[in-house]
Formats: sequence, structure tokens, C-alpha cells
Amino acid sequence: MSSQPKLADLIPQLPLKIKAAKVVEGYITGIHSSPFRGFSAEFEQYRTYQHGDDLRYFDWKVWAKNEKKYIRQYSEETNLRCTVVVDCSASMGFPDDYPTKWDFTKVLAASLIHLLIRQRDAAGLIAVSDEVTVHRVPRGVSWYESDLFAQLEKLSPKAATQLNIGLELAASIHSRRGLIIVISDFMQDLNQLIPGFRLLSSQKNDIIALQILHDNELKLEAVTDVLLEDSETGERIETNFQQIRQSYQNAVTSWQTDLTTFFRNNGIQFLSARTSEPFAFVLKELLQHRVGKR
Repeated sequence: MSSQPKLADLIPQLPLKIKAAKVVEGYITGIHSSPFRGFSAEFEQYRTYQHGDDLRYFDWKVWAKNEKKYIRQYSEETNLRCTVVVDCSASMGFPDDYPTKWDFTKVLAASLIHLLIRQRDAAGLIAVSDEVTVHRVPRGVSWYESDLFAQLEKLSPKAATQLNIGLELAASIHSRRGLIIVISDFMQDLNQLIPGFRLLSSQKNDIIALQILHDNELKLEAVTDVLLEDSETGERIETNFQQIRQSYQNAVTSWQTDLTTFFRNNGIQFLSARTSEPFAFVLKELLQHRVGKR
């Protein structure tokens, strides 16, 4: 197997933990410094202890004096809190056979979580289709990774896309500046996304919108008749390949241009990836954008 695997290189039956480890191992080969964070360890503030917090930062002196549970936060610990928002609507299940956009998204999200937690940053997860199906706040403890992986493993693409409710939820849990990575095909009315993205931006969060596409969505194969079906509504249209080929390509180009313009106008970093690409390439693009914002 290549040291920088693609989705097709990974055995589908492997646990998500092993897939993520292989992807991250391929990415960090030869890299000796963290791509995410600074290395200051100055004391920053106290906060109330929450179940699962690292007990190394528990203030036992405060506990001994008044039995109040507090965690000492350092700038090193709080330098990065990241929530990964994943779209698990029906359109992410394209194509019908493995591997799908969702298969790619699931491994990529797990790899990001694994990379974050192994360097002691805090990772959280929000999964959304027409409703929020998973909500986990960012934490940096090692056992939390297994819980996030278990949530990803249980998900399957379904229902329509209402990504904005996931964005608004992410804004509600990021009271302090953090990193939000939104992974989706963005197949919905862009105007519906404006409130959520603007709310996240108003809180000074760093936001990366990562579009996941399958090669077959970008270019129609040479066939005689085409049956187009909306994966979320079930609506079908029969047409002839020659009749729609050029108009389809024009529509794809226009759609990508509109996405790029939308995110640029709203001050959001936008990337687009293909399910056929090596994961390491996508991770590199994500982390380069993050480093550029530091």
C-alpha cells in the first residue's frame, strides 16, 4: 500500500480507527512539527471541570480549600478547539456503489480527529442532514477519539440537506475563537447557509469549507440515454446524453464559480477535493490554509 493512501487503497471492512491511523501515518512521515498550533504554555484562565477533562490540569489546591472543581487552562491547551461539521445527507451517498462521497468524508473526518487529538488539541463533531444526528463538543482527551469514531461509524447518508442548523449549533458551542471545518458537497441553496456562516464569522472563528465531489459528478460518461435522479427528493428526468452534455458541463462550471464567489464574499476559505485523491493531499491543503491564518 502507498504511504499516502487513497480511499480505494483502504480495505472497507477495516475499523475506522485503523483507517485514520494509516492516513495520518502517511501524512506525517517526515513532518516533525505540528501544523496547527503554537507552543506557548502560559496560564490563561480557570474553567469549571467537565467529565472527561484531563486530570493533570485539575486544580487540587482549589478543591482542597472549597471543594470546587476547576481546570487550569493554558494557552497551549486552548490554542486550538476544532469542530468538524460533516454533511451526511442523501447526496453524500453518491454513487450507489463503494466508495461514495460519504465513505471518503468519514475517513477524512476521522483522520482530522485523530491528528488533532494525538497532538493534544480538542476535536468535536457535528453531523447533520435534515437534522443534527451527532453532536459532540470539542475535547482533547485520548478516550474521546473512540467515541467520535463510533458516532461516525453509525452514520449513513439520508434525508435532505439542512446544513445551516449544524453551522448554528457549531456557533453556539464555540464561545471562544476556534477552527470550524465544514465537509459537504454543498448541494443546497447557498442563501440558506448565510446565517450560519455569518454567525461563525462574527465570533472570529477560522472557517474552512471543504467540498467533496466524485469524479462522475463533474463529467458525464459517454452514454446514449441519461436518467437523472435527485438523491434527496427522488425526482427523475429522462434525457439524451448528446442533448444535455454541454449544458451539464456549463451548469457544473457555473455551480463551482458560484460556490467560490459565495465563500470568498463571506470571508471563508474554500477548498474542493475529489474522492479519488490521496487523503494526504487533502490534509495538506487543509493544514496549509490553517497555517496561513495563524
